[in-house]
Amino acid sequence: MQRPVASRPQGASASLRKPSTKNKARTAIQQQTAVSDYITEISAELARMAGEAKLPMLAYFLNLARVEAEMTTKRLDHAE
Repeated sequence: MQRPVASRPQGASASLRKPSTKNKARTAIQQQTAVSDYITEISAELARMAGEAKLPMLAYFLNLARVEAEMTTKRLDHAE
């Protein structure tokens, strides 16, 4: 049974008022975190698939991408 794939993160929705610089920064961090989370999930799934297909180098690089995305998410969580 396949696990559902996470949906792609959406961009920030437009507002009628001009957001403050602080709100823009917070929105940017939230969007970066969403993208990083998505990359974590999708690269983990792709690495699993590569491993099952006996493609060790591809699995290795996809796991590197997963780990980098996880570290980025943690860094961004501390920035908020």
